[in-house]
Amino acid sequence: MTSPTTKNILVLGGGISGLQTAVSLLDFSCNNEAPEYKINLTLLAKYLPGDKSETYCSPWAGADWRSHASKPGASIGCTEGQDGKEKGDEGKEKEKEKEKEKEKDERLRKWEERTYRKWKSMIVENGDVKAAIGKEMGVAITPSIYYLGSTYHGAEIDENGVWFEDVVGGYRELDVGLQENKLKGSLGKGVRKGVQFETVCVDVDIYLGYLVHRIEQLGGKIIRGEIETKEGLEGVVRGCRDMLAGEKIDILINCTGLSAAHFVGKEEAEKMFPVRGQVLLVKGETRANTWNAKPDHELSARIIQRLKDIGWAEDLQNEKGEIEVQDTYVGFRPGRKGGARVEIEGNGEGDGGRDGKGDGRAKKIEGVYVIHNYGHGSGGYQSSIGCAEEVVELVQGLE
Repeated sequence: MTSPTTKNILVLGGGISGLQTAVSLLDFSCNNEAPEYKINLTLLAKYLPGDKSETYCSPWAGADWRSHASKPGASIGCTEGQDGKEKGDEGKEKEKEKEKEKEKDERLRKWEERTYRKWKSMIVENGDVKAAIGKEMGVAITPSIYYLGSTYHGAEIDENGVWFEDVVGGYRELDVGLQENKLKGSLGKGVRKGVQFETVCVDVDIYLGYLVHRIEQLGGKIIRGEIETKEGLEGVVRGCRDMLAGEKIDILINCTGLSAAHFVGKEEAEKMFPVRGQVLLVKGETRANTWNAKPDHELSARIIQRLKDIGWAEDLQNEKGEIEVQDTYVGFRPGRKGGARVEIEGNGEGDGGRDGKGDGRAKKIEGVYVIHNYGHGSGGYQSSIGCAEEVVELVQGLE
């Protein structure tokens, strides 16, 4: 029997977002003695670590930390020679979209920085890597090189570098033609900038298992089950309550990824799209709006050829100079127009709260507060802790 002040929380979804959200909530509760911070947490999911399905994308991730956010002040969405200013209603609409993009990237930078710093603090102490803990978690620090192509006009990296140079360790700019970069000579006109830094790489199978262990260790419960989605968000809440045999739910955390499109409102569902990812042993490629789950062998060959052309992964080549592929993974990342949705139902952009079309106040669905945490695309791991900690803050703000 829980006390009157204990919050009964159900996390829906067993991918990286759901598992990390559960761990962060339980961690916060265990580290605070005040009764208002105590929770009773259950995680409910159709798929759990160990399962293999193209729609359960967390086991297929490459999972290294490399920011997807633009630098503050970057000209988002502008080609060279444009300042992005246009007159009339069309210009106002574009300016509005740019402001939304800036807000999205500001949140993304916060989430990614929080995640990087937390991971590093868990496996590095006083400058020394705690290898045993990193091995248990499936997390390691490793050098990463980030190149800016001569035809690329994105906002994550430019001639001045990247936004996260003061966040990561070992940051330095590179001469892209030097052998020190593990290149066979210069990349020539293809690259105009290169930076190196210490990234965090994750063995996803080990890490997902570690999170499951932490949930159980901290007193959370994990239940396998599938919820009917035909009756919208209200039906999902009722289904979750039935799955728990009528147990009280105060807060439901929606971490269902692409599955959210089956029960959120029509306008919100239209923002969701699959991002097909194909991963070999060392690298992957993403394609938006593609549901083909079969490995593309031509794509695999191109990935391997790119590695060989620039001299990477030489230690993985056999006597004939070939790379032996042990497996090929394909999964669908949960893309969302406008970036990830991390907000309380009724109090955010996903339901009209930020653009003036809604009242902007948290509302209960079937007597339950709903917090959303989905739509992270291919950046689910590298923003996982930051997003989960924001969910913790949202939970604290509810009555």
